[in-house]
Amino acid sequence: MDDINEIKDGLIELFTDDPINWVKWIAVFTVLIATHFISVPLFNKVYYLLSWDRKGEKAKEKGNVIEATLIDVWKEVTESSWYYHATYEYIDLKGKKKKYYCFFIDPNTPSKKMELYYLDNPKKLFSVDEYHYENHKGIILIPIWVFPWVLAVITMMLLQIPIPQ
Repeated sequence: MDDINEIKDGLIELFTDDPINWVKWIAVFTVLIATHFISVPLFNKVYYLLSWDRKGEKAKEKGNVIEATLIDVWKEVTESSWYYHATYEYIDLKGKKKKYYCFFIDPNTPSKKMELYYLDNPKKLFSVDEYHYENHKGIILIPIWVFPWVLAVITMMLLQIPIPQ
């Protein structure tokens, strides 16, 4: 029984004992939860639009695929994990043998064969399988995750909810 009273006292201290204030807080949490139902699918859609998988699919649709064969691989071991550096060989559109260097992070390992793609320029090859440092996605995706919280704070301000001290 003491635990219930402690929880009750904590909630009253946090949200006050005014029922109108409780209704305002319910409105804030409703806005927060409802906007998550918008932001999560939006996040997933934007994440896919920016993904290497989508770029690879676009290149496949155009028929811009080159088969590459693994010719060399070496393992870089650190204290917590390991990395693979791989060299692939492919034949470019002019019939010349070329090399493609890539990087894999544990648990991914280089496969014997890999598809290389290009969108418009065959000199700008990429693969979907290798590791890609994608910090540019955060610039776009972080605001999508923050959006529900911003709307909740705006709702708090519009409803003039007193902030607990």
